[in-house]
Amino acid sequence: KGFNIKGRESMKAMGRRSLAESPLLHAISDTTQAMIRAHKNEVGNTFLKLVEDNPNPSLWEVFTENKPDKRRGEITKDGKKVIGMVNMSAGEMKASVDYFKTKIDGVERYIKIKDPLLLLAMGNLGVEQSNVLTQTLGRATRLLSALSTTWNPEFMLSNISRDLQTAIANILAETQVADGKAINTKHLATKMIKSLPHAMSILKQGFRNNNFKSDDKWGAYLKEFLESGAKTGWVNQKDIDGLAKDLKNTIARASNTKFGQARKYANNVADFVRDYNDIVENAARFSVYYHVREQCISVKQASSLSKNLTINFNRKGEWGNTLNSLFMFANASIQGTANMMRALATPKDRSKSMWDPEFYNLAQKLALGSIIGTVAMAQMMRAFGGEDEDGVAYYDKIPDHIKATNYVLLTGGVDAKGNANYLTIPMPYGYNFLANVGHAIDGAIQGKPASTLASNLTFAAVSTFSPFGAQESHEIINTVVKTATPTVGKPLVEMGLNENFYGRNIYPRKYSYSASRTDANLGTAYTWEWAKGLTEWLNTATGGTEFRSGGIDVAPQSIEHVLKFMGGGVTQFALRLQNAASKAMQGKDIGKHEIPFLRRFFRTLNPKQAITNFYHDKDELAKYKADYKSLHGVKRVAYVRVNKAQLQLDKFALLIDKRLRSLNRKKRAIENSQLSKVDKDRKLEIISDKKIELTLKFSKRKQELGIKYL
Repeated sequence: KGFNIKGRESMKAMGRRSLAESPLLHAISDTTQAMIRAHKNEVGNTFLKLVEDNPNPSLWEVFTENKPDKRRGEITKDGKKVIGMVNMSAGEMKASVDYFKTKIDGVERYIKIKDPLLLLAMGNLGVEQSNVLTQTLGRATRLLSALSTTWNPEFMLSNISRDLQTAIANILAETQVADGKAINTKHLATKMIKSLPHAMSILKQGFRNNNFKSDDKWGAYLKEFLESGAKTGWVNQKDIDGLAKDLKNTIARASNTKFGQARKYANNVADFVRDYNDIVENAARFSVYYHVREQCISVKQASSLSKNLTINFNRKGEWGNTLNSLFMFANASIQGTANMMRALATPKDRSKSMWDPEFYNLAQKLALGSIIGTVAMAQMMRAFGGEDEDGVAYYDKIPDHIKATNYVLLTGGVDAKGNANYLTIPMPYGYNFLANVGHAIDGAIQGKPASTLASNLTFAAVSTFSPFGAQESHEIINTVVKTATPTVGKPLVEMGLNENFYGRNIYPRKYSYSASRTDANLGTAYTWEWAKGLTEWLNTATGGTEFRSGGIDVAPQSIEHVLKFMGGGVTQFALRLQNAASKAMQGKDIGKHEIPFLRRFFRTLNPKQAITNFYHDKDELAKYKADYKSLHGVKRVAYVRVNKAQLQLDKFALLIDKRLRSLNRKKRAIENSQLSKVDKDRKLEIISDKKIELTLKFSKRKQELGIKYL
């Protein structure tokens, strides 16, 4: 219904013939609806004031029952019935979609809006209404979103890092551009950062303890912050069935039964995590709100600034409902891009030349510095971080997808196996594209192929600015299919393609040179034990064997993949917690990258990446060899002269591949043996180390031949 307020505020008691629903639930629903109408009417009154302060009959006009609009109709003139202009009744204006309705002291005002786009916006007529399909998908997508964010304990750490950086950039712009919401304020970004811990403390008292009086000034501003609508969140007006379900759940949690107590405990845990994520989400907003109010900015202006400081989850366009039901975080992506473009595309002083530093606002200068800083930081990390056994800098071994969304700092330390440690600080969404531009410049300096740089930068742009995101794959068609698939269907499509988000195999690929085990028997030492047992049992119970598929032949990694996806960050957090606790009980070493919360910032290079890189390079070298074989005579001699190093490396790759095949045969024999799990793991780890050692030798030979990239 948009912001339209029309009709009575109460219903006449007419009696009924059907069975009455719960009076309590209707009381809750009616009270909620009345509050929503009251706040919508505030918006309508504000719009009415705008119209009355800026009269423009070609754009809008205000009418009332006593001063109605006119329409064509039949009138009597000189004793004859003719067509002329007659007064409209209140009922006609109320029923027409050409008027925006609001009330003052209970009396309706009818604003005739003559601009079609403005009429659509105010009347909510342009918003695509949800159908049964989008409603169903929307509920599932919102649940997945909550599991990844609101209910995920680890989310708050990365979220505050991103939010704070985004807030700083946006505040710097808003304090300098001509139409900035914080124009004429002083040192706002600095004050926001300094008071952030105190703002979080006050929010905790308000959200968790419902206490707004512990600190008079901050507490008063918090009440004002909440009442003005500056807090981000989402509103859901439930129907009677939804309210009934909530009430039953509340009563069940309040009971003394074991089931009720369990639900109460689970609800308390969920509330705790949700509240603290709410505190983190609104900390920068509230801190800014406090300081702009202290600098005499109005409540409405401060509320607008705070609400739109990062992502305003309550703002959406015509297709917002549909997009959000199909693609998780679609609206957040659009809002983030809009805020970023406002900060980076709005100059400080348009009257200045583009070559004058005064033309640019601080956010734009910061953006340029981010690109230059990324290039400089990459050089520093190569010099400081050291090199691996193959002579390649540790920094260059960090996956591109990690550097695309995080600031990377090598610590100079290594873990027990000699693998380099490094720190990651999440970049703000949207602004991370600037760092990717820096990475592309650095890659060009390092001699990376232009095609690779262009591909990486294009992918980064699509991932950053597309509301659908972008998923990686070695095949373009797979990238398109995975990206275009609605969120709820992604795990099924990914399993069908055997590719996760980053394009890596979910379960091991099968090769045709020997009899392949069934999918159910593809579990490895890193696969959940119960999942391996379940898939093997299902395959056997439906007539299968180790090498022949039964009626149900599913890879255990597929079960892992689906459960991790469905459970989001909550499930993965619980699994990591369980894994760390299990290792602690067994007396095993726990790496810092395995510890919940710490793992988000502390990482270790994966030594097995050398194996993946080898097979990629081997495939590329095979193309050089194929080109060589296709040529004859002078052309072949000329080709050898130019690509001698690649052809030599191809011969070395064949030797390495032969030894890797031998190790893989031993690995399969160990996996199929009757050895205990402990002995299996020990022997498999030895084989894994040998494979890594071999592929590092290949990488070293590659460097010796002067080949940096293939």
